[in-house]
Amino acid sequence: MTSVYGLINSIDHRCNIESMVYDITTFCMTHDCEIMDLLQNATKNIFSITDKINKIAEVLVDGIPSLDSDHTATHAFTFMEDLGVNIGKLTRFFLGFDPSQF
Repeated sequence: MTSVYGLINSIDHRCNIESMVYDITTFCMTHDCEIMDLLQNATKNIFSITDKINKIAEVLVDGIPSLDSDHTATHAFTFMEDLGVNIGKLTRFFLGFDPSQF
């Protein structure tokens, strides 16, 4: 039970989900995030989006690390990092965000 509490505590204190949602909201306030624009971005990046969806599915199929293993923290971190990176890239493709412009 302690490892579950430690994982939840780590996510709560180290995960910046609020600032990420704020950044996406700010981006959408200053750029077009209408449905047609999102669909155009998706069409332009269809192969990259398919790749990221496959990688997300692969991470999820591998499953959440067992809490009984010796390397629980390392496996959980790797699992969440892979999931987060791929979801972030997927979001970037849909929004048409180009970090080189900022």
